[in-house]
Order: sequence, then structure tokens, then C-alpha cells
Amino acid sequence: MKEVIVVGAGISGLATAFEIREKAKAAGEKAAVTVLEKGSRPGGKMHTELIGGYVCEWGPNGYLDSKVHATEFCERAGLRKELVPASNVVNRRFLFAKGKMRELPDSPPKFFLSGLLSLPGRIRVAFEPLIRPARRGVDESVTEFATRRMGREALEMLLDPFVAGVFAGNPDTLSLKSCFPRIHEMEQTYGSLVKALFALRKKRKAEKKKAKTEGKSVAGATAPRGHLTSLRRGMGQLTDWLAKGLGSSLVLDDVNLTLDNHEVVCLIGASGSGKSTLLRCINDLVPFDAGVVRLDGISIHDPQLERSELYKRIGIVFQAMYDLKYLYHWQNCRQFLPSHLM
Repeated sequence: MKEVIVVGAGISGLATAFEIREKAKAAGEKAAVTVLEKGSRPGGKMHTELIGGYVCEWGPNGYLDSKVHATEFCERAGLRKELVPASNVVNRRFLFAKGKMRELPDSPPKFFLSGLLSLPGRIRVAFEPLIRPARRGVDESVTEFATRRMGREALEMLLDPFVAGVFAGNPDTLSLKSCFPRIHEMEQTYGSLVKALFALRKKRKAEKKKAKTEGKSVAGATAPRGHLTSLRRGMGQLTDWLAKGLGSSLVLDDVNLTLDNHEVVCLIGASGSGKSTLLRCINDLVPFDAGVVRLDGISIHDPQLERSELYKRIGIVFQAMYDLKYLYHWQNCRQFLPSHLM
């Protein structure tokens, strides 16, 4: 048996461990894979919390389905049924800044009237068309590119949250050309992002006019190709699922149980036999590989069954502060209590 050690339980480390085990299995070999992580939970920057019925992401909030390898990986990991395409409502994006939610403007005039940046910050962005493009062959970081073209305030207020939502990384260390090749291409082709925006909007109008006569639809010329896609319980569901797969034992198998109203049932078994895991599965707190849990004949995964209604009908008593793995006691409580009580 080969022994492999992977350092870091972020998405890269977990995906690497998954691939090693899958390739070893396909080759008819056994591999003992150990993943080392200094943090208190797996996932690294990819972390999701369910708060008051909302899926709150601390890192990336999804991926574009044009990146077919991401969808294929989720399918191979057994999460195909958990994939959820984003609603068209996400075309309206908001940023919490200066104490309130602010809608991101979709045009230059709206941007300069939005108040997202200070007056000096907006004036600095207005000079963007006058900034020369970088020399060809220069590999700038996202920070270097943004401060050069739009200033430090625009980087911290606009680009930094955007980068965190896509890569959950540090813009100081991310290569613009590698991470945002489209933006790099726009500067090199048009000399300016503002000039590129107007040119591409003009091009899109011409394409829409032509498509209208042909009865076709056209995607935004400036928008990334693909549809934003995530998982039902957020992107953290992927890392939790991969981390769970590192275990070699099957926790629960062939469990068939029906409970009537007011019926009292005691679960008795050795430590580690799956008692708490069964309760978590019934509460939809951890994903399970197969099977279904029904409440009054309705699957707990049915979109028509609200999370708040499920937690009103099925409760769980904490036996320890860490009963929901990797969460503190106050984070456990936030899973269930109404938002106005937190």
C-alpha cells in the first residue's frame, strides 16, 4: 500500500486527495491518503454558513458552468443532484459598504452617481482611459493592475470583494493574466477598460439587432461566458463532502425507520456507531450518500419544504459545543434560531 501525505485541506488539497484515491482505485491499488490541516475545519477559504434560512459564503459563491471540469468534478464526487444554477435575480449585485447595502451600478453614469467611492476615488477612476496599457509580456498581479488603472480605493472597495468571491484569494498574489484573462485582453485590445466597455456595448447592440431579425438571443459581450452555479447548501458543501470521503468506514447503512407522532425512541450503540450522524441526517445538517428522509411524506430536500418549517418540526439537543463539526456553540445556534433573535 502506498502512503501519501497532502498538506492543506483547502479545495486544492481535498481535490488532490480525492484524485489520488480515485486513480489508485482505478488502477486496482490501495493508497493511504492523509491530509494535514492546521485550521479547525477543512475547506480553507471555501466556507459556508446557513443563517436564518440564507446561504452565506465566506469565500467563493459559485463557479461558471462554462468551466466544465468543475461540473464534472462535482458529478464524480457524487454531488450532481446538489448542483443549483443561479437565478436571474443575481444579475443585480449588492455590496455592503459604508453601513448599508448598495447596488452595483451597471453603467458608467450610474457608477459616478452611486456614491460607492469618495469623490477623489471617482475622479481617479475617471482618469482610467488616460492610463497607458501595460507592456506586452508583463505579468501583473490583480493589485498592481487595479491600482495602476483605477487607484487604491477602487481596488479595496470593488475589486477586492470581487476577487474574494471568485478565487477567495489575495489580489496581491493573484496573476491578472491567469485569473482574469478577459480583463487583460480588454486592456491590450482597447487600451482602456472604459474604452473597452463602450466598444463592447456598441458591439453587443449591433449583435442584438442582428439576432432580433434572425430570432436569436445574444449573451452580454462584456460578461463572462457561462451560468453561475453552486450547490444547494453552498460551496462549502463540496469541501465538507470531500473531507467526509477521506474516512474509510461506512457510518450508516440500510437504516429503515418510521416514527409516529409522540413516539419515543432511544438510540443505543457504541461510540462512533452513527447515532449522532443519524440525527444530523434527519435534521438535514449533513449530506448523505443515498436514501431519503421524509416528514409527513415530503422529502426534507423538497424545495417546497422551508428550512424554518423543518426546524420547527424536527429539533436536536446539543450534547457538546462541537456537536455540529467544525462549528462553535454560537454558530450551531445560528443554524436554527430566527434571525431577529441573533
